[in-house]
Amino acid sequence: MKHTYTITGMTCNGCRTSVEDKLNALEDGIFASVSLEKSEAIIEMKHHVSTETLQKAISDKYSISEKKETNVFQSTIVKEEKSELQQLFPLFLIFTFIIGASILLNIKPWQTNGFMFDFMGLFYIVFSFFKFLDLKGFPESFKMYDPLAKAIPVYDCYGNYHAY
Repeated sequence: MKHTYTITGMTCNGCRTSVEDKLNALEDGIFASVSLEKSEAIIEMKHHVSTETLQKAISDKYSISEKKETNVFQSTIVKEEKSELQQLFPLFLIFTFIIGASILLNIKPWQTNGFMFDFMGLFYIVFSFFKFLDLKGFPESFKMYDPLAKAIPVYDCYGNYHAY
């Protein structure tokens, strides 16, 4: 049986991989294919698995629900596709503010070392706030990019070691 489910909460390819791996790890003969772009999972299963079981398998960061069929009489909301440049606009805006603030802090007299020091300080402060957007999912997402967290499963992104 093939079922299509909507998955919300995925923000990157690491999220997609995590959800797909956890669904495929279920013991009920499941093969899951997850699409980040469509925010959906197509799951082939030998025996029907409840949505609650699927939800328990994935992190609380994500929400899974059965996709509803639509017909021609139902209205559908068309998402406007954004170009890569449009998607990166907030990032460019943040960099512009950080560069501008660093220049203003060091303009009279100009200090290149001070500019770099302030730029890096502001960069780390601003980007550290992104972890507050998803406190529970941040360590899981960070594992996708941190080689030490990948290699040592008991290590988290805060440098803490856990005894399991």
